[in-house]
Amino acid sequence: MRIETQYSVFMVNKPGVLAKILNEFAQAKLNLVALTMMDTVEHGVMRVVASPSKKVAAVLEKLNMPHSL
Repeated sequence: MRIETQYSVFMVNKPGVLAKILNEFAQAKLNLVALTMMDTVEHGVMRVVASPSKKVAAVLEKLNMPHSL
């Protein structure tokens, strides 16, 4: 069984923020394996598994998006 890295991305709950992140993932040619969202009125958390996982971190850092493993 293969183990992948899951990233938790913390974002402001505003229109366009999720689209911006996913667009950058597409530009980086990342393969999304799993994605879940949890949101409140003010904040959202996206949990994402994608490959290659090192590119995920690079894209999130480029966008200055707070994230954790």
